[in-house]
Amino acid sequence: MKLKPITIAFAVGASLMMTSCVNKAANERNTTNIFNIESQGDMAVTLYYDVEEPTITFITPGGTKISADSLPTDRDNGAVCYHIINAAPGQWRMSYDKKNNGTLEVNWAPELKQEDLI
Repeated sequence: MKLKPITIAFAVGASLMMTSCVNKAANERNTTNIFNIESQGDMAVTLYYDVEEPTITFITPGGTKISADSLPTDRDNGAVCYHIINAAPGQWRMSYDKKNNGTLEVNWAPELKQEDLI
């Protein structure tokens, strides 16, 4: 039996649509509220993960997106700490791709300065 060109085109199109759905699900981004501060200050946001470092974007109270790559960062086995200098007051959010991690834990706290400890 000879396949018609329209049948072949439909099959190829359906395959491409299914592939794009799978890729979108694997790279799904989620957004969550993180800290809400009353006055401007330095903040530290630490993520703990079990497989690989997630992809993160921070969202300011005004809606500006800040790439995690542009922030001072400390890394350790299964953890990454981002330092947000002079964080604006208000509700901060975080957009993230969990990647292949089974768990992802987020903690935040004001940065401690040397003079705060004395």
